Amino acid sequence: MLTLLAGCGAGNGDGAQGPAPTQTASGNSGAPKAERSPAPPDKPAAPGSSEPSSPATSRVPQEKTGDEIGAASARVPAPAWHGDAAPVEVLVVRAGAQGGNEFATLDAALEAAGRRGPAGRLIRVHGMHTPTKEPAVNLSGTHGHPLIVEGAGPGSGIDMSKAPAVPLKSFQGPNCLAVNHAEYVVVRNLTCRNNRSGAGITVYASSHVRISNTKVSDVKNAGINSLGTAKRRNRQILLDGNEVTGTSTRHSPAHRPQEADWSPAIVAHHTDGVTITGNEVYENFGEGIDCLLSTDCTVSRNTVRDNWSVNVYVDNASQVSIDRNFITSTGKKTFERNSRPAAGIQLAQESYRSFVPLKNVSITHNVVSGSAAALSYYPYECDTRENAAEACGMRDVTVAHNTFARPPRLAKVSEALVVVGGTPDERTVDNLSLVNNVLAAPSHGLLQIGSRSGVRFDTNCWSNRPPRQIDARATVGDPRFRNADSRNPDDYQVGSGSPCTRTPAKAGRLGMKTFGAL
Repeated sequence: MLTLLAGCGAGNGDGAQGPAPTQTASGNSGAPKAERSPAPPDKPAAPGSSEPSSPATSRVPQEKTGDEIGAASARVPAPAWHGDAAPVEVLVVRAGAQGGNEFATLDAALEAAGRRGPAGRLIRVHGMHTPTKEPAVNLSGTHGHPLIVEGAGPGSGIDMSKAPAVPLKSFQGPNCLAVNHAEYVVVRNLTCRNNRSGAGITVYASSHVRISNTKVSDVKNAGINSLGTAKRRNRQILLDGNEVTGTSTRHSPAHRPQEADWSPAIVAHHTDGVTITGNEVYENFGEGIDCLLSTDCTVSRNTVRDNWSVNVYVDNASQVSIDRNFITSTGKKTFERNSRPAAGIQLAQESYRSFVPLKNVSITHNVVSGSAAALSYYPYECDTRENAAEACGMRDVTVAHNTFARPPRLAKVSEALVVVGGTPDERTVDNLSLVNNVLAAPSHGLLQIGSRSGVRFDTNCWSNRPPRQIDARATVGDPRFRNADSRNPDDYQVGSGSPCTRTPAKAGRLGMKTFGAL
């Protein structure tokens, strides 16, 4: 079986990922052990080990109706707390502060909030604050009165250009802003930039935290980082409306010869109940969005493009919804790996000290274009682990109403558009359904499938004929996109006269207007 090699190494302190194995001529893993990230020192026993596991053997895929598939993304609950409340007091951070409720530094304003009681306090940062150490929120608000840190307007926030540099391979440098062991905190409308030492905004061992409408750029490690541990997991985190670009500079072209590891732009690591929605994530030197060792992870309505290796990565995660995202690579060579663009959506199981079973994953209504593989699964040495029966294999995965497209400029890419299946030793597939998708590639390479056990294709529209007997109700033909290599997701609507447009249902059967996401 051809395996798409875009997995990452074991997570480090800020959820960072290490390099994937290189691909040999046979398509198998050939990475030296030294190229993988070391496991973080605080990785404890498995967070999911107490959860009953599915059997390793495959079973017959369960039939789902169109309505059930269309509603699949609703299975993962969004955080119930959004932090929308009026403040009881405003503390201002600005240059030349004169006292009272005005402070020259963010640290001073946070200290004052702690003395006065942080509940309901809003700390507003005017202009760019340039600290020499990490600003840290170690205070908690309440459900009705959160602690809020916000930028006063465009260009207001934190510039870390004066922070001391730390060694390239260290993940322990100061963040632009850290939320530590806190509850009910909102960070919004804040700019974070120029951090050559650490990450952008990190939420550590906290709950009910919202990071909203921030702009993170040019930071060494992760951009927005929900970082828990197996013993102290983050819970109920909302990351919405943010713009994240130029992160993981440790892995920029200038540093790659030094084998620097990389971090995702936005990552949920050891997090339960996280929603990542409405963000723009682009041109980062690590993955785009990661759900790693996490549960109840929703990735919705994001634009994710031109990131390194993988645009959306789900590794050791359960109860995941990837819904209505636009995911693309536009041909920018700086962000290609081995002269290939990033994978679109990849499911994986890398080896960690702990694990979360990869199960109950819903991938619906996404447009994925320009990727080396639009959808793939990579079991990272799963079958060699002592807990392989519990930790390995993807179970109960629904892939429905997506549009997976490869433009003509990528006609020579060797990876298949969709890579599924596996061997019995890898315990890879248990109830995987691919239904009502559009799969379009120039002339070949639509599908690479190993064992068909546990896999069901039903009523997809293929640009060229899939392997015989894969999809008994397949439709085959040109979907007639407006533009198969566009940055506008609306251009992936199927055109007039396309075979991917259905006629009205007959004989009382519920019909659907089109295949795919649009």
